Amino acid sequence: MPNNRINMRKMRDILRLRFETGFSFRQISQCGDISTGTIQKMLKRLDAIGVTRHLL
Repeated sequence: MPNNRINMRKMRDILRLRFETGFSFRQISQCGDISTGTIQKMLKRLDAIGVTRHLL
């Protein structure tokens, strides 16, 4: 099964849900129909390169 890319709008929504509302990875995955592992990896990568929610 191919991996689908996450578009920038969905990334912004994930960051907003994580930092503004304080949702857990599980709650975000239920809202965005994305696996918790994908959310964890994405947030870890964005943190490693220094991207904050204000830059998106």
